[in-house]
Amino acid sequence: MITEACRIQPQEALDHLRTSDALLVCAYDDETKFEQNRLDGAISLEELRAKQHWLPKDREIIFYCSCPHDEAATRLAEQYRANGFQNAEILEGGVKAWTGAGYGMA
Repeated sequence: MITEACRIQPQEALDHLRTSDALLVCAYDDETKFEQNRLDGAISLEELRAKQHWLPKDREIIFYCSCPHDEAATRLAEQYRANGFQNAEILEGGVKAWTGAGYGMA
């Protein structure tokens, strides 16, 4: 189950991306939706799935989407947590919060 502790604000997410090996992952399977919602430094869900078999289970993974209530990101974070990735998180507010904080799109 996702708790408030599993949610991360844009500034904190950017700090983690700059100072650790955190991954920022777009929560959409569709390549077109990924390109439309691609944040600076983000990878696609397809790329994460290709890497997940060798990723350490403690790797921080920050999922985001453009859904009004972070539905797609929440669903994926819950799935990854259930599979042992305990540092799977949700970018609170997704694309809108990221760009609203002044951070760029790719």
